[in-house]
Parts: sequence; structure tokens; C-alpha cells
Amino acid sequence: MDNTNNIINLIKTRKEIPKNILKNLDIDKNGNCLYRTFSYFLYYDQEHYNEIRQKIYEEEKKNKNEIK
Repeated sequence: MDNTNNIINLIKTRKEIPKNILKNLDIDKNGNCLYRTFSYFLYYDQEHYNEIRQKIYEEEKKNKNEIK
């Protein structure tokens, strides 16, 4: 889950993803496209999207007073 922490840190610090790694992806369109994109970015597949979604949810819940 270390890679998921990287995405959490990326979101927290609001760093931009380098433009040279961006490309068009064929992401499943089922309401989880953001998490599927993070999964592809971290693991080169979409299969870890649910873990990432859960980790982000846990972080939001833990830090609900800091998130506005």
C-alpha cells in the first residue's frame, strides 16, 4: 500500500503530475474512473482502484476537520 500513500501525499500537497507522463488511457467508465486512473498511474493497471478508494476514504474520515 506504499504506492497508495504516494497518491495521498500527491493529493495533500496538490503537486502537479508531470506532463510528460500523461497519455490517453482506456479507463473503465463505471463511476470509479478517478480511482482507476490513480491505480493505473501507480500500478500500471486498474485493478487496485478499490484499495485506493478505501485508503482515500480512510484519510478523509481521519482528517475530516482539516479537509474543507
